[in-house]
Amino acid sequence: MKYPYLQFPCANVSGDLLFAPIWEAVFRLERCGFKVLTITFDGAVANRRFLKLMGSEKVLFKVINKYSLEKRPLLFFSDPPHLLKTTRNCLASKARHLWLLSETVAKALVLSGDPAVQETAKFVTMFDKFFDALNVSNYTSGVNKRKVFQQPYRSGDDFRLKWLKEEFLVFLDTWEQSVQARPGFNASEKQKMLLSPQTLLGLRITVNSFIGLVQYLFTLEGVESFLSQRIGQDPLEKIFGGQRQRGATSDNPNVSEFQKNMQTIRIVGTMCRPSVRGNCREVKNQHPIDPNENTPLLKRKSKRKKSKKAKQHD
Repeated sequence: MKYPYLQFPCANVSGDLLFAPIWEAVFRLERCGFKVLTITFDGAVANRRFLKLMGSEKVLFKVINKYSLEKRPLLFFSDPPHLLKTTRNCLASKARHLWLLSETVAKALVLSGDPAVQETAKFVTMFDKFFDALNVSNYTSGVNKRKVFQQPYRSGDDFRLKWLKEEFLVFLDTWEQSVQARPGFNASEKQKMLLSPQTLLGLRITVNSFIGLVQYLFTLEGVESFLSQRIGQDPLEKIFGGQRQRGATSDNPNVSEFQKNMQTIRIVGTMCRPSVRGNCREVKNQHPIDPNENTPLLKRKSKRKKSKKAKQHD
């Protein structure tokens, strides 16, 4: 189920303003019978500030859901597609190229035979597997594309969880430690050799939260499989797309217009088609719209009353 439950207007957003409404939303959802397990956000400054208010740990990826009866963990996620975009942008700004983080690019770099690009090939391979592991959207892609990292999760000890913890996180740590240990460079120059601190923190938070989420889900009765794409914030992006569709040429709605549009989106629900160029994944199972289609819509049969002459003739 995808439903826009809460929105609140404000002149400026900050982590301090987010703290109370988010906890109130968790409380109300728990009271309605829902079990809140995760909160997904992007790397905005307000979101990072909100996370700092939740705890003092360097990599804070979970807290106790204080409104749950069994004191479940509440896990935090940085949106995986957003992390991939920021990683790509960091790499592009340093290499002066727009590298695609895919298996095909990694293999092409390896086949080039150039020793200077082998570490880049390893970097691309790591992030291709990371995104595949956190982007499982159906039960067939892994088989059809022959990519085991895109297969659905079916147990809490899946091999990908071990890979994320013992290889992917270790790769990030080793990379950062090796750069910090290099002599002859100041802090600014060393930072240019790494991903941004916000991206590295988001990656570590998301990986640790994802491992905890999968392990917890398969302790619940009746859970047989899990599609990792569900942790993304695409539903939120589609709501903004629906707002843009409702507003048409009015791209700066006031509070009243926004709330009216949101109520329409709640009612329409899945019948509303998302924006074609929206900031989210393309929905594959939609029926395409043919612009040349001119078949008339079905009409209700009219019930005309018989005239007096017709009744006299009968």
